Amino acid sequence: MIQVVGNINFDITAMLDKTRNIEENRVLELDPGIGGTASNTAIQLAKLGREVFLNGALGNDIFGQWLLKELKKRGINVEYVKVTDGERTGFCFVTVNGDGHRFLFTYRGINEKVFPKIAAPEETTFLHLAGISIAQAEKILNNLSCDIPIISYAPGGIVSFENPEGLVKLSKYFTYLIFNEKEWEAVKKVGNIKSKHIVVTKGAKGVEVLPEGFFAPAYLTKVVDTTGAGDAFNAGFIHVLSSGGNLKEALRFGNALGALNVQYKGATGEYGLYEIEKFICTREPTLKKYI
Repeated sequence: MIQVVGNINFDITAMLDKTRNIEENRVLELDPGIGGTASNTAIQLAKLGREVFLNGALGNDIFGQWLLKELKKRGINVEYVKVTDGERTGFCFVTVNGDGHRFLFTYRGINEKVFPKIAAPEETTFLHLAGISIAQAEKILNNLSCDIPIISYAPGGIVSFENPEGLVKLSKYFTYLIFNEKEWEAVKKVGNIKSKHIVVTKGAKGVEVLPEGFFAPAYLTKVVDTTGAGDAFNAGFIHVLSSGGNLKEALRFGNALGALNVQYKGATGEYGLYEIEKFICTREPTLKKYI
């Protein structure tokens, strides 16, 4: 069983006009959607046909109610999503420039206040922690009742920039610690990472795994919106590793899913298994066995 633990957000994505005025600027398109690194990753895994359990928290508000309904529609098991009265659902306002580059303004809300407990750890073969704080991750690890074969952690920008020391201290517990390039630059300055593998995604420059030095190039593609590209990579990476694939295959599949995702608006894009299979068969036919 794959279990993804972490942030679930309500996203508002604004596609911006290329012009820049001093005070007020025009928004060309405005779209609501599911966001949060944990839910994004879970949705991509579900597109690949995986049974995935999402573990996180929502406020009992209109945003939380909408998200719960939409996650179920996308085939996500939300049995372990806690809905809390009197708290606000996480919210992210995303602006996307004409070149597809995104900026995130995140209100973490209930995401930061709940300390999730891992459900059915004895049945969990791959545990992925996504965007949760160091304190939350530490409590989860300390409360595990049994060993889980593979544990990965994608802390995200807020955690990496605000508490790199905590990440270094906790790193020994993770099989895979996943950063983007800027996050890795911030964290590696403060100490030695002791995870078995460090995965550094570099956007159009590809992805690298340390200490092995494995590198997989990115795929040239049209960029519409880079929101959720890292989460798509993580899902592809997890999918291949949990299907018995090797590390190099996991990097290439993750890159392919990330490259497909940036061609669509929003964190998870309006595409499914057909589009994933078509992209893989065209760009990486040797990976078709994982579809």
